[in-house]
Amino acid sequence: MVGTLNGWDRRADIHNITVPTLLTFGDHDTMPLATAQRMHKEIPHSRLVLTPDGGHCHSIDNPTAFFSTLGEFLTDVETGNFKD
Repeated sequence: MVGTLNGWDRRADIHNITVPTLLTFGDHDTMPLATAQRMHKEIPHSRLVLTPDGGHCHSIDNPTAFFSTLGEFLTDVETGNFKD
């Protein structure tokens, strides 16, 4: 990181997120999958989904899959069917 975010590290605090959380990563993302898995492990009530044929901008690379995932998540949260 550079600029104003340089040195800003919130990793020690992510366990404090208590709302249902959707973590989406492209299956060809530049961010390591291990990072996504660590976030998923540390954030209670999180769901990790990989977008097929997607990179770091997977909402643009594969919008059909991304928005389907987002819609399912929102529906599950709204109907009380969200499962970690």
